[in-house]
Amino acid sequence: MPTRIKNCGLKTPEAIDCAISTGAGFVGFVHHETSPRHVTLTEMTALVTHAKPIIKTVAVLVNPSDELLGQIAREVKPDYFQLHEARDAGRVQAVQSTFHIPVISALSVKSESDLTNIATLEEISAHLLFDAPSSGSGKAFDWRLLKNLPLKKRWFLAGGLTPENVAQAMRITDAPMVDVSSGIESSAGEKSLEKIAAFNAAVLQAAHG
Repeated sequence: MPTRIKNCGLKTPEAIDCAISTGAGFVGFVHHETSPRHVTLTEMTALVTHAKPIIKTVAVLVNPSDELLGQIAREVKPDYFQLHEARDAGRVQAVQSTFHIPVISALSVKSESDLTNIATLEEISAHLLFDAPSSGSGKAFDWRLLKNLPLKKRWFLAGGLTPENVAQAMRITDAPMVDVSSGIESSAGEKSLEKIAAFNAAVLQAAHG
């Protein structure tokens, strides 16, 4: 099965169109006010409407309240929630059963200990996403930590990926899916259409190589 691509932190219809035309399968929109990639719920609704049904849409959130999740479920209607630091399988299960939207559980990876006890979380989640310790920083973690993970579902590799290093990251981890945000930007929060195209081309070339 080919490697699937998620272009994250998008803020414009042009970036969505570029992601679609160059091979991405998912687009992510960040609602987190301290992030340079933050979009309001009104903006996210317009972006999700533009993207669906052509490409899967992901609302990216950090420790959201049930009130916020309910508002996004009603107004934005994304295909997925992506919850950062979602190590509590009970919380993930509650979100999915309450709002009927599958959850991508994003985990920061600093050391091998961060990868213990993930079987239950994987079972509950739609997908796991392994990220750098500081999400959106553009810094990678030790990809070798992900070799031979006993996972049953397809998962995302994120954190510090760029058009230049993603092929190496795929070789080391055998990641079935990859996620990029800062690696396709001209400056913090500002996406480059050229870098989106270059990253997606690099993934597709490596997958077929």
